Amino acid sequence: FVVTPGGRWTTVPWFSYSPDGNHPAFFVRAEKTRTLVMQNVLNRNIDKRIDMRTVDDPESPDISPDGPRIAFAALQGGTGDIFIVDLVTEEVTNVTRDRFADSAPTWSPDGSYLLYLARISGYEKLFKLDLKTGQKTQVTFGTHDDGAAQFVDADTIVFASTAMDPSQPVDPEVARNGNIYNIWTL
Repeated sequence: FVVTPGGRWTTVPWFSYSPDGNHPAFFVRAEKTRTLVMQNVLNRNIDKRIDMRTVDDPESPDISPDGPRIAFAALQGGTGDIFIVDLVTEEVTNVTRDRFADSAPTWSPDGSYLLYLARISGYEKLFKLDLKTGQKTQVTFGTHDDGAAQFVDADTIVFASTAMDPSQPVDPEVARNGNIYNIWTL
């Protein structure tokens, strides 16, 4: 019997690599909370350990392209939001602060915005958050669930979706019973 973290392996990532590829970031259980760990794969030492005591159930870390920050999803006050932790100061900042269940953040290649999932009207949709202005823009639409996005290049993302055609709505009965993810680019 294997339990996957949150049962969401196909929709959210569970670790991230630093820009140099030598330092994965992931969350581990530490007593009743979770701790962010950055490990050096070359010497197996833990380079950074940050206790996450101000949030509950952090998941989906994503290291910024320039390296000093990690975006992640967590609960605070019972609501799922996207947070950024500064690896130098260890300060945790809530960057979405909304009433939606936000998860699976991904940094843009230039570090100016995040893509993330938000549960809207019962469906997981991709959103863009401009980090300078705080403006949120919905990226995907329809009656299907989308998964976390990753950048192929500066202009293209790849993501999983239960859509048969992401530009077309799925019949709600098919969507409820489908849960079969396909890979799409946008």
